[in-house]
Amino acid sequence: MQVIGKIKSLFKPKKYNKVTIKLKNKFIVIIPVYNARDLIIDCITSLTNQSFDDLGIIIRDDISTDGTDSIIRNFLNIEGNSSFTKFNNKDILFIRNDEKLYPVGNTYESVINNVENDNAIIGVVDGDDRLFSNEAVSKIFNLYEEKDKWMIWSQHINS
Repeated sequence: MQVIGKIKSLFKPKKYNKVTIKLKNKFIVIIPVYNARDLIIDCITSLTNQSFDDLGIIIRDDISTDGTDSIIRNFLNIEGNSSFTKFNNKDILFIRNDEKLYPVGNTYESVINNVENDNAIIGVVDGDDRLFSNEAVSKIFNLYEEKDKWMIWSQHINS
C-alpha cells in the first residue's frame, strides 16, 4: 500500500521548507510541538524508549515562544534549526519552523518533505502527550503487518 506516495503526488511541498533530510524507517512518529517546555522531554522519552527498533521521530517546533526548542536541543545534544541525530538507537529529525504551520501543517509538511519510505506507518503524538506503554509502537506495527489492519490511535493521560 503506497498511501504516502499517493499523497505526495497530489500536493507540492511549500518552497520555504529547506530541510531535505528524509527518514526511511518502517514506523515514523511526528511530534508537532508548540510551547510545551514542561512536557516535551516526557514525550520524546516515551518514544525513544519504545521497544520497536525501526522507529524514526520527526519533531517539528512550531515557533515556540517558551524555550521548548532550546530544551529539545539540549536534551538531544543538537544545534541549529534542523538537525538529524540518533538517540537510544532511534532516528530523530528536529526541525524548527520559520513560519507557523499549526499541528496539521506540521504533520503534512513532515510527510511530504521528510519521509522517504512510501510504505512507512506514520503516527502523530503531540508534544504535550506521551505514549504510556513502551510496547505501543510494536503492537500497532504488528497489528498492521500480521492482520493487515489500519488503525488510528491516541492516548491521553490526565495528570
